[in-house]
Amino acid sequence: SFQSVTTKDGLIHNNVSSIHAANEKELWFGTEGGATQYRANLGALPFCRIVSVDAGKLFTEPFSIETGNQKITEITELLPARLKDLTIHFQGVNPLRDNMEYRYKLIGIDNIGWTRISSDTQSVSETTLGGYVKQFYQPQQIGENGNLPNIRYKGLRSGRYTFLIKAFREGWPYTQQPAVLNFTIDQPIWSRWRNYLPTLIFVAAVGSLLFRLIVNRRHTAQLRLEMREKEEAEVQRIRAELNEAQNIQMGLLPIEAPHTNDFDIAGRSIPATQVGGDFFDYVTVANGQTAIAVADAAGKGIRGAMNAVLTNGMLHEVARYKSEADVILTDLNAGLSPRMYGPSFIALNLAVLNESDQSVDYANGGQPYPILKRGDQIVEIETSDLPLGSRKNVEYESATFDLNVDEFLIFHSDGLIEALNAQQDMYGTDRLNDLIANIPSESSAEEMIQHIFDDVQEFVQEAEQYDDMTLVVLKRISVSE
Repeated sequence: SFQSVTTKDGLIHNNVSSIHAANEKELWFGTEGGATQYRANLGALPFCRIVSVDAGKLFTEPFSIETGNQKITEITELLPARLKDLTIHFQGVNPLRDNMEYRYKLIGIDNIGWTRISSDTQSVSETTLGGYVKQFYQPQQIGENGNLPNIRYKGLRSGRYTFLIKAFREGWPYTQQPAVLNFTIDQPIWSRWRNYLPTLIFVAAVGSLLFRLIVNRRHTAQLRLEMREKEEAEVQRIRAELNEAQNIQMGLLPIEAPHTNDFDIAGRSIPATQVGGDFFDYVTVANGQTAIAVADAAGKGIRGAMNAVLTNGMLHEVARYKSEADVILTDLNAGLSPRMYGPSFIALNLAVLNESDQSVDYANGGQPYPILKRGDQIVEIETSDLPLGSRKNVEYESATFDLNVDEFLIFHSDGLIEALNAQQDMYGTDRLNDLIANIPSESSAEEMIQHIFDDVQEFVQEAEQYDDMTLVVLKRISVSE
């Protein structure tokens, strides 16, 4: 399997001189125009932030930490050697608002790995390791009167430390990058003179030569500091824009499935980057019926997200006046072709549900074939046309078929079947069809989605997700259900 990556996909320049795979599952492309980084980052996942650091009685006020997710925080001030204890207050944020667990470690001390704690822990734990004491405190109700969970270290010695903490949704392996805190505890006064004495002797010997060297170093350090501050400010600006773009994109996804008497509907989308090009939606067409849309915009990141937002808005507008799936796609393509951001297109499945006769009016604009499950039989609805926005004046065609009780209709984007494991093996359509055939027909639409995503995760293991994955399941139920 080969994938072409160009400036259309976010590469800063098409002349690539080198490719480097970093330890944190990142790919760096060195190009004539600069470096481009590719990194997996699942949207709508829990993250952890460090709120403040309390250095005990040595400081009357705690160090306030202005940080969101994926930020490295530095306490630039040297902490004194007489520091008795250090308390780190943190907060886990979970967009799905269910239970979380945390994993943390202090590099330089916790060499055994990550320590795991759960958000429902309400007791104080104390561990003595190597001459220092580690405590964890979980309040009865997080956020009450400013009370936050915290980790306290007593008896830390002089040295450089890095504290990391990350949050997980309970039972999920996915998380955003950990919150990081760097701090340094100074050496005791009685041990410093031995470090400074050779320097003082050397200064007295070389005189003016060393003075010039110091001046030059200070000037160079000041320039580096100014450059680093500008780079950090630019990184923060870009992160803020990405966070805003992610919020806009996640706002496209429906909060809940539409209520129907004859159908059970569920959907889920996991972007490969902080913002992606996949989305799904439930649309009410002109005659009052419900339609399911599953879309995949070409490209990832900001470009894909912009095209996804444009398509979603125009789809709702066209559906106000049209009811047939093929007519909606034809009109939508005519409106999108001159407006797509860059030389791009978007693949879209559209299925209009007719509750009066329990049939589905379906049209496909370049998406993978949907899967119809009838008992243990699998049928692919093999009808498709050009992706939207790729060419003007395309007349789309639709197919109408009945959906019987306990039958499933499954829509998915190509990121699902093209998921790769560490050996670069593709998940594939055959594996997906075999899995769906063996899932019990008594399962709900949401259970069907969970079965599929669990199997994909078991297949890819720790491999990096390189494309968005979207899945929508429609099940015909009886009125008694």
